[in-house]
Amino acid sequence: MSSVSATPSSSLRRVRTAACLGFLTLALQATPAPAAPDLGPLQPSVLQNASGSDSGTVYAKMWVPRSRTGAIHLHGGVFAPIDASATSALLGLRIGANLGNPVLFGLMTSWTYNKKSLLEPVDTGLPGFEPQTVLATVEAHLIPAMLFLQATLPSKFSLVPYVGVGAGYEWLILNAKDNRTAADSSVTYANLAWQWYGGMGLKLSDAVRLDTEIFYNGGALGRDVQEASGVRRETVNVNGAGLRLGLNIVY
Repeated sequence: MSSVSATPSSSLRRVRTAACLGFLTLALQATPAPAAPDLGPLQPSVLQNASGSDSGTVYAKMWVPRSRTGAIHLHGGVFAPIDASATSALLGLRIGANLGNPVLFGLMTSWTYNKKSLLEPVDTGLPGFEPQTVLATVEAHLIPAMLFLQATLPSKFSLVPYVGVGAGYEWLILNAKDNRTAADSSVTYANLAWQWYGGMGLKLSDAVRLDTEIFYNGGALGRDVQEASGVRRETVNVNGAGLRLGLNIVY
């Protein structure tokens, strides 16, 4: 009796086990597979790193290099001192290093030239001609050497406004020649001086700009003259304004 009752019990357990396995298989087939994580734009980098190579790794941009090293400004123009009616021609140069857009820092210099002559009319008796005798001449050379700081103002157009200020040393050299006595003389006045300027540039290309600017030069240059009674101080006021036209070349 015991052996007969054990057989149906074993068969029942096998049937129950088979049913459970069947239900489990159906449940697994009905469950959707998990989606792959969205790695976004860094997905190639992660896959490259997983393979042990970082040749294609995309890194975050932490530093942006300067768009330019600096600029060279070549210009010409005119300068008119306030205390003298002597409008003079000039040539100049500025070389600046880019401290980070939009600031330039560098060295500026120029050469301003003027010549005056003492003349005496000559009566030749010829109509329409008035020759003159040059009795004496004086040549003036104004040469500054200054450090400058310049800022370019923001602009979305081809016209670029900018302003700058400079300070340093300035020399006024006067060379005189008296043809009546054949005497030559040369004197030099020097002192601290400064300038400010502002202008507008027209972009001709990404590296070249045509600039027009006004400027003001300020300073009182002097020299010491030794005399029998002591030292005498002479000064020349070089305050004045001018206009410059030039090319700004980015390097």
